[in-house]
Amino acid sequence: MVEESESLPGPSHRCLVVQGPQEARGRLDQRLAEVEAQQKTLQNIVTVLSREMGRREGARGSANRGSSNVLGEAMARILYLEEKVAKQDTLLALKDVMISNLGARVEALEHTSYNGQFLWRLPDVRRKMQQALSKQTPAIYSAPFYTARYGYKLCLKIYLNGDGTGAGTHISLFLVLMRGEYDFWLNWPFHLKVSLTLLDQVGKRHFSHAFQPSPASSSFQRPVSKYNIASGVPEFFPLCQLHAPGATYIHEDTLAFEAVIGDINL
Repeated sequence: MVEESESLPGPSHRCLVVQGPQEARGRLDQRLAEVEAQQKTLQNIVTVLSREMGRREGARGSANRGSSNVLGEAMARILYLEEKVAKQDTLLALKDVMISNLGARVEALEHTSYNGQFLWRLPDVRRKMQQALSKQTPAIYSAPFYTARYGYKLCLKIYLNGDGTGAGTHISLFLVLMRGEYDFWLNWPFHLKVSLTLLDQVGKRHFSHAFQPSPASSSFQRPVSKYNIASGVPEFFPLCQLHAPGATYIHEDTLAFEAVIGDINL
């Protein structure tokens, strides 16, 4: 078939046909080289990035482990301090109790008599008389006192609405022998004279009653419990005279009594 030969270009065109593929191959090779170079560059970048990521992950892991250690140590320190504070609070509470008890003891010692003479001020009388009348608190004990520094330990006991033969009509006032620290040193039975006085706090109309203890009475034997049986005067003072117009035995809602044990110099 000659048909194609008829369409072949002239000599100048034949030269262009030969040079086109070579240039294209050259450009393709160049392009391939550039792509390969870029690929290597990308691979290097990826490798570098991978190493950096690995390093940072390792650093982050170390930091996390370090943070965990620091946090653990901090928590342990906090728990230790909380435990220490709790112990300190307990010690402070115990010290407060000890100080309170010591204060109460000091106050009691300040009001304790060691010479056989005892003054007893009984406040809030109106309320206490109501409690005695309702039998809520029929009797009230005074603070202890002593006949000497190493003597007998005593207290007073009062029934504001009376007791026994004085119930409802009189104040009943008694002496109570208490078990003391130096009972082993003392003579028994108790034998000292007892004088009890209701004091007129404004005037001079004091009222007294004295008695000599009976050696046969169990009230004056050496105590085997905290209190011996009280002994005294059931009909000590009439309630009608206590509340009589012009009477000043109750002053500022307070009664005052004096106990004198034995012969002492006043």
